[in-house]
Amino acid sequence: MNDRGFSLIEVIIVIAISSILIGGAFISLNLLVFADTKKCAKEIDVILNKLRLQTLSKGMKYHYVVIEWNDLEKNYYLNMVTSSGELTESTWRTDADTITSNLIADSNITIQYSDRLDGTNIFTINRDNPCLLISMKPDSGAFRTTWKQIIISSRSNTTTIFMVTKTGKHYIEE
Repeated sequence: MNDRGFSLIEVIIVIAISSILIGGAFISLNLLVFADTKKCAKEIDVILNKLRLQTLSKGMKYHYVVIEWNDLEKNYYLNMVTSSGELTESTWRTDADTITSNLIADSNITIQYSDRLDGTNIFTINRDNPCLLISMKPDSGAFRTTWKQIIISSRSNTTTIFMVTKTGKHYIEE
C-alpha cells in the first residue's frame, strides 16, 4: 500500500511552480499598468509632432491639440482640431472646423499639466477643468501656451512630457 501522501520533493516543486506563476503575474500586472501611462504619453507626443508639422506647413488655418476629459464616459480623449480662427478652451468644441478624436486613457489614469517645472501650480484635467488646449506659432513652431509639462500618472507610476515653450520641442521622461 502506497498511502504515504506527498513527498517533500513534490511539495517543493509545487511551491516553486506557484512562486513562479505568482511572480510572473505580478510582474505582468505592473508592466501593464506602467505601459498605460507610457502609451498615453507616446500618443500625446506623436500628436504634438503632428501639430508642429501641420502648423508650420499649412497657412491660414489654426491647429490645436486638445486633451479632454469626458465625464460621462470617464475617459480621456486626444483631439486634433483645425479652425479658421483662434479657439479657446470654452469655444473649441463649437467653433472648430474639423475635430479628429481618439480615446487615450480611462479613469485609472490622471492627466495633469503645469506652467512650472518645480512641481507646483499643477492643474488636473477633470470635470471642473475638462480640457487642455495646446497650439503653436505658425512662424516659429514655438508653443503659444505657457504649459511646460503634461503629467500622466496611475496608482503606481508617472510619465511626464516636458514642453520647451520657446522652441516647440518636447520629450518624454519616466
